[in-house]
Parts: sequence; C-alpha cells; structure tokens
Amino acid sequence: MPPPRPEQAHPEQERQALALFERLSDRPDDARYRKRLLARIEPAVVQRVEALERSAAGAGRAMPTEFPAVRKPLGPPPEQVGPFRLVEQIGEGGMGQVWRGERSDGLFDQTVAVKLLWSHLAPLAARRFAEERRILARLEHPNIARLIDGGVLPDGTPWLAMEHVAGRPIDEACAGRPLREAVAVFVQAAEAVQFAHAQLIVHADLKPSNILVGADGRVRLLDFGIARLLGEEVEGLSPMTPDFASPERIAGAAPVVADDVFALGLVLEGLAGKSADADLLAIVAKARAHEAVDRYGSVADLIADLIRWRDGFGVQARAGDGALYRARRFVGRHRWGVGLVTATILALSAATTISTVSYIRAEQARAEARARFEQARGAARYLLFDLGDRLERQPRSLKLRIEAARVSQAYLDRLARSPDAPLEVKAESVRGLLRLAEVQGRPGRPNLGQTDQAKKNLATAYALAAAIPGETGRRLRARARLDQAHITVMIDNDFPATERYLAEARALIFDPARPIVELQRDWHAEMGALRVWQGRYAEAMATARAGLSAPPPRDARTAVIIETALQDLIAESTYYAEGAKPAVAPYRVEMALLEEAARRWPDDPTVRRLLPRARWALGTTLIDAGQAEEAARILQRGVAEARAVVAFEPADVDSARALDMTQSAYAQALSATGRVGEAVPILAGAAEARRRRMEARPEVVMYARDYAVALAALGDVQAPAGRVADACRNYDAAGAVFADLQRTGRYAALDDSGSLKLLREAQARWCGARNADATRR
Repeated sequence: MPPPRPEQAHPEQERQALALFERLSDRPDDARYRKRLLARIEPAVVQRVEALERSAAGAGRAMPTEFPAVRKPLGPPPEQVGPFRLVEQIGEGGMGQVWRGERSDGLFDQTVAVKLLWSHLAPLAARRFAEERRILARLEHPNIARLIDGGVLPDGTPWLAMEHVAGRPIDEACAGRPLREAVAVFVQAAEAVQFAHAQLIVHADLKPSNILVGADGRVRLLDFGIARLLGEEVEGLSPMTPDFASPERIAGAAPVVADDVFALGLVLEGLAGKSADADLLAIVAKARAHEAVDRYGSVADLIADLIRWRDGFGVQARAGDGALYRARRFVGRHRWGVGLVTATILALSAATTISTVSYIRAEQARAEARARFEQARGAARYLLFDLGDRLERQPRSLKLRIEAARVSQAYLDRLARSPDAPLEVKAESVRGLLRLAEVQGRPGRPNLGQTDQAKKNLATAYALAAAIPGETGRRLRARARLDQAHITVMIDNDFPATERYLAEARALIFDPARPIVELQRDWHAEMGALRVWQGRYAEAMATARAGLSAPPPRDARTAVIIETALQDLIAESTYYAEGAKPAVAPYRVEMALLEEAARRWPDDPTVRRLLPRARWALGTTLIDAGQAEEAARILQRGVAEARAVVAFEPADVDSARALDMTQSAYAQALSATGRVGEAVPILAGAAEARRRRMEARPEVVMYARDYAVALAALGDVQAPAGRVADACRNYDAAGAVFADLQRTGRYAALDDSGSLKLLREAQARWCGARNADATRR
C-alpha cells in the first residue's frame, strides 16, 4: 500500500514529522543521530519526514548564499545612535559593548540598553540584519526584554536598542530559596524560551546572567536572538558562553533548539544545587545529556516534566524505571492517606489493590489529559505561527497555509472551550483566531476570500478576549475590533457597524490612563478609510494627518506600511474632493515610500503586493490629469509586478483582483495615447473575469462594484472609437449593477462622487440624457 499523501496525514503525525524534520535538519550528516532519533517512530511519520527532506533538498538548491564580513574591533562609540544618546558604558563582553541610552528625539522619555555589536556587516548581510530585526521586534512576551530599535551605523557596526531591565541573575536571586520556589522561577524563564522557539528564534547564549529576576519576582530574558540577527556563519563571532554551551556548539555547529535545552539544563542544575531529589536530578540529566537525541525534544517537554515533578507525578526522564517507580510516586503524593489505611489494607487486600490500581489509573489519566492539552497547545502554535510564517514566504503556499490554519483552528476551539485553560492559553487562542481570520479573508493581505469564516473567527476572538482580564485582554479586544472594522467596511460596506467597532476600539486605544500607543496609527487608518467610503473627505484627510502625527510602531517595516496607508487616504480624499491634478503629488509620495520599502525589504510579501497597487492609483490619477504617456509607463511596470505577485501565489483572490485592476488601468492609458486596438481586448477580458467573480460571490459588494467599473471603462474606450452602441450597452449594464446596490442598501457615498458620477457623465455625453437619468433610479 503506498504511503499517504501529505494532505491526508493525521494532524498529529504531521506535527511530529515537522518536528523531527527540524531536528534532523540541524544534523544533516549525522547518520548515528538519525538512526537513534527515528528508531521508534511509526513508519507513516518516517515516510512524511523523508518527503519533507526531499522537498527541502529541491528548494535548497535555489537558495542564494550571503557572505557577511568578518569581525572588526569597535572604534570610538558615537554620541548618538538612532534616536538614543549614549550616556555611559555599562558592560562589555563577547558580543560587543553595552551602553545606557536615553531617547533624545523629544517624543517621550525612555531609557534603553544599546548594544554595539562586534560584527561589521557586508551589504547583503546588512539587509538580512534589518529583516531579522523586524522578526525579533515581534517577540512580545512578558518575560523577554523587548527589542525596541536597531540598525547599522555608517561604518557597518550593527546596533540594537533593548528594553533596560533591572534585576539579579537567576542563580543569585534564587540563592537560599526553597527548591520548589526556585524551580517555579526557572519555569518562567523556560516558558519564555519556548515562546521564542515557537517564533523560530533560538537564544544561543542562555546563562544565569542573561536571566534576570526583578524585585517583584518577574523573570526577564536578555539578548534573545542576537545569534539569529548576526548569522551563525559570521567568522570569528561566537555568541555563546562555553560553560553553558552544548558539545555541538563548542564543536562549531550553528545554534538550534537542542542547544537552548542543554543550557537550560545547566541553569537548572545550578538551582538544584546539592538536592538529593532523584526525579529532579533525572530531569537535569536528560536536559543536559551529551547526545542531543537523548535530551528533551523541546523546552515544552522540559516544562511538562517539571510540572509533573511539582505535582508529584512520575517524570518522563525516568519513564524506563517501571511500575515500582510509579507506585512509589503515588505513595509519595498520598503519604498520609496511605499510612492511615495500612491496617485496612491488611484486612481487605484484594479490594484495596483494585481500588489503588484504579486510583493510580485515574491520576495517570488526569496527567495524560494535561499532557494532551499541552500537545494541542503546541500543535496549534506550531501550525498557525511557526509553519504559517515560513509558508508565507514560499510560493504557491496559501492553500497549505489555510490547511494548516484549519487544523490549528480545531486545536484552538478545543483550547478555548476548556474551563481550566490558563489565561495565557486563552490569549494564545485569541491571537490564533486573529491570524486565522487574516489568512481566510482579510482584504489587503493574501487570503482565499473566505470572508464569512473570517468574520465568525473575529467575533469569537473578541468574545474570548473579553473574558481575559488586564492589559492583555484590552489589547486583544482593541486588535479584534480594528480587524472587524477593516473587513466590515471593505467587504460589507456596513458603515454603522464599522462606526461601532471603531468607537469601541478608540475607547481602548486612546484611554488617557492606559493608551495603546502601537495601535493608534492603525485606528486612524481604519477610521480614515471609513470616512472616504462615506464621502466625508475633509474628515478623512484630517484623520489621516492625525495618524501621521501619532507615534510610529517600533518596527520600521510596519511603520512604513502604515504610513503608506495613511498617505493613500490623503491622496484618495484629495482626488475625490479636489480632482486628479492636486492628488498626483500625494500619490507620488505614497509610491516613493513603497519603492524605498521594496529596496529595503525586497522579499517582503506585503511590500510586493502594495507597490503595484500604488502604481495603479498614481497611474489612473495621471490619466485623469491628462498625463497618459507617463501613466502608461507606470502602469506597465505595475502590471509586471502584479503578475509576479499572482505567479507567487495564484490562489490569492486579492492579488488576482489587483492584477485585473492594474491591467484595466493600463488599457485605459493605452487608449488615451491612441492605442485603442490594444486596449479593447484587455478591458473586455477584465470585464468578463469580474463578471465571473461577482456571480461566484454575489454577497461581496466589492466584486459587484468592480464589475460595474470594468463595464464603464470598456465603454469609455469604445465610445470615442466609434463603437457608441456597444459603449452604451456597457454603460447601461454598469448602471444596472449600481442600481442593484442602491436597491439592496449596499450603496456608498463614494460611488456618487466617483465611479457612478463618471458613468452618468459618459452616458449623458454619448447615450443621451434619458440613459443618464436612468442610473439615478
């Protein structure tokens, strides 16, 4: 019987295969490691691992190689690094110098730790440094010191601005504490490490001095991901401390998850001290095993064993010790109860034996249930975030992303329904549902057009977030309302509902006592878009300009993307309120921002999608402004870029729509320059494609409007070329679509001042006043 196709694999088998594939990828030439790792794995999983390896080998042949420059000593430090003034040096080590920095740009007061790193980066590596810094900026966790900013100085020195943390190393902070308290502190650190691993980021230099404990008992991890930023192939740079480095790292291997597990084992060994607790010592021994294959497969497995130890259950580190060990653990957990019934056991041995065995089984069942809960949690995070982030940068992967998201949703639903789920898990469920809704149907992002399912998941996410107390719940509710507003205005044109969502988001984001600064520009962008749809252009422009005055996000790429959205709102409002010529300048600003972003992040999927859309907006405005020759050149380039985006992900309905729009605009530019024969077939094909899209999804207002616009554009080319009858038929058909939108309550004020206004003018010119009047009914 042939092995199952990948899409037919059981979700747990797929998760196991992906985890094994990653571990084997870290040791590609170690046959002994491979044999031991796969020795007890079921054949179906092994076959899936082999399929993944074949796929990776094919992809790997096409991957380019970067060559970072070698390490150079630091020169005199500058007085200013980015927006931070260097105040005093507070440390120096194998990675570089650490300075206390004070923000000096006047936006707000802030103290940071500025790290000047030894490595000098070649141009290609510098681009990678910027990209990886963007990834690390998303590493938001209460136990990880945040990356605030970073960049490369003119002399090539990379720098990072990290959150300034006050605290003591974990070994000093836990000295003299009871063992259970010390392990509880350690688990905080381990959970932060596991969170980072779920984002595909390893630490590579875990040690007590990088794990600080504040006066309030909160653990903070420092220097996360610096190895990832610099690249493990930088000659002469070893971001590790030998006393806490695994044998593989000392031998020169690149940092992987197993190395962080090893380092955590050594940290835990230091906290355990001279403890005689055999279970805890077994956990330490497994975590710091010499052979990577003998260690815990993940930090989550290490944490799960520590929880078993804390609760008195048998630990997986001693799983081979047999039934006698498990019975002793049971007695240890119930020492007093067992002592009180000794005499009864002697008298009722048979009954007691049955009861004891049943009770042990019940305890084991509860432990297994907790373990299954953690497995479901890990699988959901892996599929939705780890795998999803990877697949986003792979061509033709959207359907696989949806499948991974669909499987993960089953896990998320199960987690959300669990009454005993901790708040952190509920928050993960909300974030997962927000991500899933984005992939399913968020306009402006790669999606499959599953808007109904996306809206359901956003509603569920908000309801779950409402049950999460504190700052985490507030931020998740605000994000959910912003996402609901975006999809509601773009897909449904339901302006009252959008107003309600944005009002609730505003109350959370602009709360004077607890503002959510990083979402303020997002809110202005969504509110500005609503005002454009409502035809309230002056308000839209004011809202967009207020957004540009709000503090930008810390991540440079995110800041540019939101800035272009706000700039687009200014340009769009100018176009509809004042005409095409005044709108040309703000549209040029938008396109220039995205061209610069494309140079900085050439492989970023979002930037690649936004740039042809900006060319479309500027090109169509130039046509209306009488500059058709320049418009044709810009739109021709936009068509090529849009085709590349569609080729990268053919299943993305938004990309297909953007290509259709850009081709139609290019045809209009061709017509305006006298190339009517080339323009008509393009526009006729676009109209037919949009008709099919509208008929397949009649509930999507955007598709109906697109079809009407395409018909009108075709008429605009036919009429001057002498095909007036054909043009008027297309105008009539377009008017009928707009009339249907009016009749069903899906009409927007933007239509009156935009497409429908132009349609009425064309009908009055070419088809007579009677037809123009018909579009008003």
